[in-house]
Amino acid sequence: RPVLPGESLELGLEACGDVVDFRFVIDAEEVSRGRIRCGSPSSQPPGSAFGDRPSPRPAAGRPGAWPEPADVLVHRPPMIWLRSIEGHDARATSAFVSVADCGALRDPDGGVGAHVAIEWMAQCVAAHAGIERWANREAPILGLLLGSRCVQFARPAYNAGESFRVVAVRSWGGDRGAVSFDCRVEELGSDEPIAEARLSCFVPGEEPEVGAMSERSDREGTTSRGGIRSAEAGRKSSDGIAR
Repeated sequence: RPVLPGESLELGLEACGDVVDFRFVIDAEEVSRGRIRCGSPSSQPPGSAFGDRPSPRPAAGRPGAWPEPADVLVHRPPMIWLRSIEGHDARATSAFVSVADCGALRDPDGGVGAHVAIEWMAQCVAAHAGIERWANREAPILGLLLGSRCVQFARPAYNAGESFRVVAVRSWGGDRGAVSFDCRVEELGSDEPIAEARLSCFVPGEEPEVGAMSERSDREGTTSRGGIRSAEAGRKSSDGIAR
């Protein structure tokens, strides 16, 4: 379930060899759990998560061709970690990020742990959906990061002053509902991936109201009760997809 502001979590870890199981609980209620498999970068080189060929990224647009991150994200400073949008098409979005924008997560030397790459990727996915809404003159909406798989870090940390490119490529799903993105963070210039992950997300959609379904059913010659049953069945189907 979601973790709300002000709640305190208890983290439990159980290690067995190179596998660590983790579990978060709040007042004895489990809210999240998962498994981390540890390995050296030499045994799992960057690029191996999704094959030797990196996923494509959109062609870079001219400066100013895309909106500012604040216009396509629901985030607000200091949690806007995309510095600028580089490129976008129907399948992928790329953006520039900087360690300098990671705020309070930076250590005394100004660096950050590699885990911040997950947030860079998630915000790039959010920007992808936000740009589509921006093009239709719609405000950005809050999406959900459901989970991450195939997570790989080539480095344990990033240094003060470093900047990177983050790329999110949709691998499954549409504009609404459950979607999956293959994401990576690249070195500028060399395009060498320093982090990779497959993110599962949920983008809310506009569901018709039960009353609207009933009115349409009445016009089509069915009863209001039947229209309500149809709407409820549609909601159950939608929930099933989301899970």
